[in-house]
Amino acid sequence: MFHFFTCLRLLQKTVQLQAQTSSVSGKTTHCSPPTRSNFSRLRRDQTSIFRLLTLFFAYSQLLCAQAAFYPSLLIQPDLTSNAHVVVRSSETVFQVENESDATIERNWVVTILRPEGKYAAQTICLQDAFSEVKKMEGRLYDGMGNLIHEGEKKDIVDYGGNAEYQFTDTRLKMLSLEYNTFPFTVEFKTKERIRGFFRIPEFEVQRLGEAVQQAAYTIVAPSQYKFKWKGLNTDIQPSITTSGTETIWKWSVKNLAAKPDETQHPYFHGQYSEVLFAPEKVKIDDYSGDLSNWTQAGRFFYALNRDRDHLPADMQAVVRDLTANAPTNREKIAVLYRYLQANYRYVSIQLGLGGWQTFDAEFVSKKKYGDCKALSNYMKALLKAADIPAYQALIFGDEEGAPTCLPDLAAPRFNHVVLYVPGENLWLECTSHTDPPGYLGDFTAGRAALLLMPDGGKLVQTPPLGPAASTRSSRSDIALDEAGNATVQSRLLTTGSRHDPYRALANEKNQAERDKHFSEGLPVSISRLLSLAITTSESLPEAGVDYRLQTAAYAARSGKRMFVPLTRTVPIRRSLPANDVRILDLHIANCYTLRDTVVIHFPAGYEAENVPTSKKIESEFGVYEMQIEQAADQIRIVRTAEIRPVSVPATRYGEVRQFYLDVAKADGAQAVLVKKG
Repeated sequence: MFHFFTCLRLLQKTVQLQAQTSSVSGKTTHCSPPTRSNFSRLRRDQTSIFRLLTLFFAYSQLLCAQAAFYPSLLIQPDLTSNAHVVVRSSETVFQVENESDATIERNWVVTILRPEGKYAAQTICLQDAFSEVKKMEGRLYDGMGNLIHEGEKKDIVDYGGNAEYQFTDTRLKMLSLEYNTFPFTVEFKTKERIRGFFRIPEFEVQRLGEAVQQAAYTIVAPSQYKFKWKGLNTDIQPSITTSGTETIWKWSVKNLAAKPDETQHPYFHGQYSEVLFAPEKVKIDDYSGDLSNWTQAGRFFYALNRDRDHLPADMQAVVRDLTANAPTNREKIAVLYRYLQANYRYVSIQLGLGGWQTFDAEFVSKKKYGDCKALSNYMKALLKAADIPAYQALIFGDEEGAPTCLPDLAAPRFNHVVLYVPGENLWLECTSHTDPPGYLGDFTAGRAALLLMPDGGKLVQTPPLGPAASTRSSRSDIALDEAGNATVQSRLLTTGSRHDPYRALANEKNQAERDKHFSEGLPVSISRLLSLAITTSESLPEAGVDYRLQTAAYAARSGKRMFVPLTRTVPIRRSLPANDVRILDLHIANCYTLRDTVVIHFPAGYEAENVPTSKKIESEFGVYEMQIEQAADQIRIVRTAEIRPVSVPATRYGEVRQFYLDVAKADGAQAVLVKKG
């Protein structure tokens, strides 16, 4: 209909041109007979109108023929700005049958505009003892909406557990529709049957870099079924209707322009806005629970794992022997933790209810392996035998952070289990073979955890890794030769997250691989690694590194002068791209403290011609100071820096960026040496 009226308007314009009047000095006169010039102009206008009409009629036919196939030409231009992906339509229906059974059906169409959006060209479903994939379909269309490929059963890749490191009945089914000509469109349809659930999947309203034409999420449930919900970064409200004995809640959005996927934002894995759900009553197998709040949720998960921490008699005797000479509880914890690390290995176990219910301590004692739940429970049992209470804690493990955990909505988005010892305020990562007791690295530090205690759950925060916890101090001697090459000898002491890579390297059994990985992580390209020694503390998150190497072209030469960078072996690498229209808040969690001493030894026959002055930069985002001392044949640089976490609104992006620019400029300073005589 739109195109029909457009054509009518164009026909009207043609008639108006033929009945054209001219206006001179503001006075309207009747048309004079056409001259050769205005007759030619009229003919040109009529020809252009005819061509436009032909184009519009052809385009209208194309739209009618392809409307169901989502040609990319129909996307409103304002939705393509900042977008890698445009969600053309998305419909999710979560059908609750009772507290235990449900189905979830999803149908969605996505146009992928550029390579950064190719992640949307695949879908993944999980199948295990509690869920069954009933339908998984996909179709691929080119930019004009032509069907290129219809996904078949043979296109679904089915991944099972790798018996070397996990026992699982979980199957991962993936359907991927690859295409390399942009834009292109994918359509997916899935349906899953769920038996036993305590989570209603969240409504992911919008991801960063995604525009949304229309999306809806519907929950259909018996009228007596109760759940809570809350929007994150969205204020949409559901429509609520009834049909017979069922109530229908529907959340829907339309025409959401894309938020740019800018660097260092606070949105976990780019989830910009979503709606979270939490059922009040749940039932899995024979276990019923109440998830109306975190206290009740913790009670439910505690009940799933209750009475599974009984050690066999022979292991109780081992605990007594191991702790006999440990006078304090902290020393007993350390002894038992190291015993766990030395004698038990991590194996992922996802059998039946095993995703949330641990294998008991007797199983782990016999098999010498377990997953995060089982190993944490076993460590709890070891401590129990030593009269030291401890509690398991549900947490989300990921080096990049964790999804939002709301104190007033018990939606358990956890994927990992750790152990907490309240008497010592000590956290234990029981899947690690190398970490010292009490250390949580980037994988679980600084986020919400649900303690599972007999009287209910308690939502707490794990200790963050602040600047004082992650440090590096070093001494480097740089001996230059006349060609600008250098021999570097350095000693580092690192703590917290700064020590993690070196602890990992220290535990590599292959020396050649260790040398290779160490060399790849250096800020200078080396011609030869002369020596490398890495030591780690058994009781503290510390690692020491001693190395000696040769590097070519450390300094740049120009005639009789040599330009020598002052901190090339220990640079501060932190920057932000230019962005005058920042939209998202800025969030940078990674923080640390550095104290590095660098002594640059001149080659024979050279002296300092120009040496930078000392520098200090202070900001709420950090402190940087460089002190320089000059001697006859060397320069000594002492550089300290405290790089703090940042959480500021988008309007302050430029301030943070300028601080990093100032630090980079100061840190990139060079001394100029000149050959004597």
